[in-house]
Amino acid sequence: MRIGFAADAAEGTALYLTRAIDRLAGKAVPLAKASYRQPVIRLAAGYRRLLRGTCFIGITGSVGKTTTKDLAYRALATRFRTVRSHLSNNDLYNTARTILSTPPGTAFCLQELGVDTPGSLDAPLELLRPNLAIVTTIGLDHYRIFRTREAVAAEKTQLVRALDTQGTAVLNADDPHVEAMADACAGRVLRYGRAAHADLRILAVETNWPDGLALQLQWQQGPPARVATALHGEHLATSLAAAITTAIAAGLSLEAACAALQGVEPTTGRLSLARSSDGILWLRDDFKTSQWSVGQAFEYLASCRQGVARRVIVLGTVADRRGKSRDAYSKVLAQAAGRAELVVMVGEHSHYAADVAHRHPDTELRGFATPEAAARWLQSVLRPGDLVLLKGGMKDHLSRLLLARDRPVACWPTRCERMIDCSHCALLAVPTRHDGSAA
Repeated sequence: MRIGFAADAAEGTALYLTRAIDRLAGKAVPLAKASYRQPVIRLAAGYRRLLRGTCFIGITGSVGKTTTKDLAYRALATRFRTVRSHLSNNDLYNTARTILSTPPGTAFCLQELGVDTPGSLDAPLELLRPNLAIVTTIGLDHYRIFRTREAVAAEKTQLVRALDTQGTAVLNADDPHVEAMADACAGRVLRYGRAAHADLRILAVETNWPDGLALQLQWQQGPPARVATALHGEHLATSLAAAITTAIAAGLSLEAACAALQGVEPTTGRLSLARSSDGILWLRDDFKTSQWSVGQAFEYLASCRQGVARRVIVLGTVADRRGKSRDAYSKVLAQAAGRAELVVMVGEHSHYAADVAHRHPDTELRGFATPEAAARWLQSVLRPGDLVLLKGGMKDHLSRLLLARDRPVACWPTRCERMIDCSHCALLAVPTRHDGSAA
């Protein structure tokens, strides 16, 4: 008993200290960043000048950056020494970290680049000095700052403008805002998409559930080729085509690029598939939920019929909202109601579910103020054969609803600032109050 008590006490002390460090780190972040990030950035700037033989690839767009980066990495790495940025880290400091992690002799270095305010690309581009630029799609991320797609496009065009005459821009021919960036490119332009003038033309798209995304492709006037993946959702055809175009620009044939990506799995949290031990299927699209693009995941879920008993949507925070929160959430909930038999709203806006429910009698809508309450209710409601779409932001950590089916979960704050997947978090089993502090 004494040994067990001592072990419990030691574990409890360790967990308490972990929580305390988290709280202290949160308060000290501005000071800490100022003390260590600038030296890292300066060091990376000097080191970048030594990597003359490496092709640096910058990737931007409102959606699909991480998936495009991961797919391009997989294709390039089959033949070349290749480095990529970590997870979805896309700011100046993490660009510096990627550069410093690039060994001499590396052929390609992939770095995604995000935008949150006007001018936010200036410093990362000066540091990265890209040789190749990939642009996916222009949407309305950071709506409160940019307000229009034209403003977002103007900022992201800076990546293409940063190329010299030896550079290459890989552009989405189906997005007019991306297509227009060709005028800003001093070097070569390669296009991908369904458009007839695209260098890599998408001839056909197959998205039949439960099979993954498959594309029929043609490079310029050559013979067609097919790539079948484990990706989910037609909208990911953009990322897949962008990655294959990049691989061809690097010297791979269309056939070799397709072979490299045959059966490729989705990036976690981008319509990635998981199955809990009780026979329930989960589609995790829980990295980001922007109002302008949320319908893509809903539409895909609606198409999933074979072997699916019920379609369920669990919705968290919606970002980039336009107008009042009530109007924005009501519109998103109405979209969800038309695509699933059960819709569960989680978080501080959960009360809007009741406002929408009476207008959609064919769909059951429920609202829960906390993820813990939602998990308890779903524990008794879900049954084998259900397909559950988790659609929220990273800070919602909706994956806990999936994890709780198979393991103890005691960490239930409504919002968590830790930008880490819960399945890898040491605090998952630590009892936590809803304000985020240790219980």
